[in-house]
This record gives sequence, C-alpha cells and structure tokens, in this order.
Amino acid sequence: ERMCVRMTSKNVKRIISLVLVFALAFSVSVFAYADNDETADNVVYENEEDIPVLHSDPDDFVLDDNWKPYDPDLFENDMPARDETWVKKGGLKTVTNGGSEWLAQGFAVGTGYCYSVDVDPSGLTHKLYRKNMNNSNDAELMTPTNTIDCLGFADDMTLATYTESNGTVHRYLYVMAVGGGVTTNSYIVKLEYDGLDYWQVARYNLSGKYYGVAKVKYYTNLLNVPMIQFLLKNSTNKFYTVAVQRAQTGTHSLTPTHRFDITVLNDYTSYKPEGFHYDSGKLYCSFYGYIAGVQSTAKLNVILVYNGVDNAISSIFVNTLTTDSDNAFEITANTSNISMFEIEGIGFPVNNPNLDCDRLWFTTNERSGPISIPRIDGGIYADTRDIR
Repeated sequence: ERMCVRMTSKNVKRIISLVLVFALAFSVSVFAYADNDETADNVVYENEEDIPVLHSDPDDFVLDDNWKPYDPDLFENDMPARDETWVKKGGLKTVTNGGSEWLAQGFAVGTGYCYSVDVDPSGLTHKLYRKNMNNSNDAELMTPTNTIDCLGFADDMTLATYTESNGTVHRYLYVMAVGGGVTTNSYIVKLEYDGLDYWQVARYNLSGKYYGVAKVKYYTNLLNVPMIQFLLKNSTNKFYTVAVQRAQTGTHSLTPTHRFDITVLNDYTSYKPEGFHYDSGKLYCSFYGYIAGVQSTAKLNVILVYNGVDNAISSIFVNTLTTDSDNAFEITANTSNISMFEIEGIGFPVNNPNLDCDRLWFTTNERSGPISIPRIDGGIYADTRDIR
C-alpha cells in the first residue's frame, strides 16, 4: 500500500514535469507564430492582391433571430451615413405665417443674385424671390408692377440680358409656365426686372408641353437681329431648341425642334427629373429619388452631367447622350430631422469674384417629418465640390 503511494507520487511529479515542458514549448511556438503573423498590424504588403481577405464567404455571416431588413420608415435616425456636400446660403419663405405651403420651383443664378419662383399648390399664383449671393441673408420678395400671366408650376427659369445701342441694359427672366393653372400647352413668360421690381414684357406659346428651359447662347441672325437660343426639356428626357429675338415684346408662337435625348444611369432610373442647366457645352440635370419608394423620404438627389451638347444641338440627327458614374454627383440630407430634401432648380454663379463659380447652387423643398407633417421653409444652397 505504501509502495502504491510512492509510485503515485512519482507519477504526479513526472506528469507535472511533462506539463511544464509542453507549456514552455507551446509558448515558444505561439510567440514565433505571432512574430510572423500575416495579419499583424506591422506587416507591409507589396501588392494589393496579397492582403488577406476576411469573411469572404457569405456563409461566415450568421444572422441572429432578431434580425430584420432595414426599414427607413421605422429607423429614420439609422440612415446609412452619407457625407453632406452642401452649405446653406439662405432661406426661402415657402411656408407663410398662416401655415399656407408654397413650392419652390424655377431657379436661376446670375452674378450677384440668384432668383427663385415659388407657387401655391394649385399652381395659380406665384411669388418671385431674389437672393444676394454675397451674404447669408434670406431671399427677398420681389414686387410685380403689372399683370403677370399665370405661371402654373413654373417648373424652370433662366436669365438673359440685352444691351441697347445707347448702353441701356435690360435683364430678363424666362419662366417655363406649365401645369396648375396652365391648362393648355406650355408657354414661356418673359419677365424684365430692375432691383426688386419686375414686370411681364412677352409671352411665347409653345406647341406642346415642356418642363425645363435654359439659355444656350446669344447670336445674330442673317438679318442682323440679336437672338437668344434656348434649350427646352419635355417630361421624357427629350430636349428641344427654340430661338427668340432678344428685344422682343408681345405674344408669339413657337414650334420647338427636337435635338437630342439623354439616358439615365441604372442607379437612378427610378428618380424623377427636376430642373436642368446648360453651361459651355455641358448639360447638368437634377433628379430626386425616394428612399425605399416612400414619398415622405425624398432625400436622395443626383446631378448627372452630359458632354457633347453643342454637337448634339447642331447635328441633323437626333442623337442620344449618355453619362457615367464619374459625372454623377449625389446630394442628400443626412440630418435625422429632415425627411424631404428635394432639389428643384440648379445653376452656377456667373463671373462673381467673391464666389467659387465652379460650385453648384440649388433650391429645395423640405419637410421635417412624414408627409402628414407640414413642410418647413425651403432653402438656397451651394455644393462644396467643383462640379462645373
């Protein structure tokens, strides 16, 4: 019996010795492995393809029982992070003290000022605003000095000037009148302005419905008459041109000429078109989209840029212009208290030494909650990227 005890004691000692030896060997091997671990932070890879890929197999991800698909309506504050690329330059009083909601629509950008036309939801009446681009003040309400034809929803607007031989400069806004109270085909209303006063000087009835207008160029025709060429857009991304005399007044009829079409990138085919802008042979088109198709979450916007516009206008054929992801600029609202941030009109400053004229300015309609929540005032913004 004592013999068994002594044997057991020896076995215990041997076992302890063996454990210590194996433990020492294991620690040495682990240390050596860690010193050569390919995933260590201090490893430098000469080629990108040599970097280990973790969890490359979808089966490596196991979802727990509480997992649910992302629902933007339920988790508005958990929106995927997107960098906001814009700064606010001023407000638009699209919501009056009495609670009446107006819609920011046409927008045009000049040298020192930009202009926004707002309409009531029925498209029967309008307000015209002027914003000084050199300060952060809100837009100022302008005053009509004669009767203005109904502008409908005033979907777009562009600036133009005319200088008489005596040096007098006339400044105009050409507004696309369509929808709302405009029950017939579209027409363009020519407004002259001076300071905060404006008045109607001409109207151009169009053969069809169009929703956008942009100035392309000034030129002199064969009769030596100063002219302006405009680019028009219909509801299906087809573009047309018309030409008018720069000093023209009264009422006239125009038949636009179909020039070219555009295609939209696959990522944005569900987006709705808004205002567009022409500049130096390029076309800038704005589109907005709903998150998960919910109308109260119109926070996604994109500017698509198209080249080759001048050649498309002068071609005898109707061509189709395309673009790519390098010419797509997303603009969205990342703040949790904004559920609608819908771009309406766009443009670039013209020869303003105090501003970066390669940065896009735009107006918005905004809402702070579901569609049942009243909207909040719209705004005038400038993007911080050189898009031009």
